[in-house]
Amino acid sequence: MNTNKLVAGGHSFGGITAISVAHHDNRVKAVFSFDPWLFPCLQEIKNEQFKVDQPQIHIVTEGFGPVVEKIFNYDTQSSVSSIAQFEGSKKQEVLILKGCNHYHQADLICLVPMEAFIRSGTKPQSNVGELYMLNT
Repeated sequence: MNTNKLVAGGHSFGGITAISVAHHDNRVKAVFSFDPWLFPCLQEIKNEQFKVDQPQIHIVTEGFGPVVEKIFNYDTQSSVSSIAQFEGSKKQEVLILKGCNHYHQADLICLVPMEAFIRSGTKPQSNVGELYMLNT
């Protein structure tokens, strides 16, 4: 494993874990998340004490945010956007995956094309149909 080119990524609790690892360890060179479960770090995020300087991309499904806001009273999209908006951040992107919900994301179907996007430096597709088509 080349520890000089670490990329951290994950879905849900794995998403906040990847973001947190990037927050704490500068060996991580890029980070991506799918519907990150931000609740464990929410207070730090709200207090602007949680920053990620590495290039990052966060994908939030259209159906996840409203459920989190209704039940847990925080806005996932704005919270994840605040992580990505620090001056030191090199490249950051927050995307909304339309027509999709939290449980539609399966790691393999998302991770394989995401690795291709990271390597090519291109922007991921913006809807679930296009994302699934990448693996056919």
